[in-house]
Amino acid sequence: MKAISLNPSAPSLDEFLKVVDVDINDLQTCYEYTDCDCITIVQRSFMGFPACIVCDDEGLLKDNPVPCIIFKGEYPETLVGRILVTGLSDDVGNLTAVSDDVVNVCKSWSGRCGYRVGDKVVFTGYAVMLPKSGV
Repeated sequence: MKAISLNPSAPSLDEFLKVVDVDINDLQTCYEYTDCDCITIVQRSFMGFPACIVCDDEGLLKDNPVPCIIFKGEYPETLVGRILVTGLSDDVGNLTAVSDDVVNVCKSWSGRCGYRVGDKVVFTGYAVMLPKSGV
């Protein structure tokens, strides 16, 4: 099924976001695409379009976590590491294909990510940076 693979450490924006055809309901596939040992799946709104995010459950606990999706707003949230974005789960709990609307939002809101140290900006990678979080 169609999913979005996000790799914040990719060498270019074209490599950061890839639309892939994978078995998103296979646990081993999720581990491979997220490069982790413990996943979590969260549902979020991408500018009004709902999607599920498969990410590293322990990502923020690792050394030097790299932001991948940043939801800004009243309650900011940062998801780190390699991520899969899918459609919502169906009536039996299986993840579905990501919509073209979510793909377009991710492409439109992707860019370089970094932080300021004095008068220098340190580039950390690429991220999808959305104006607000939503469920």
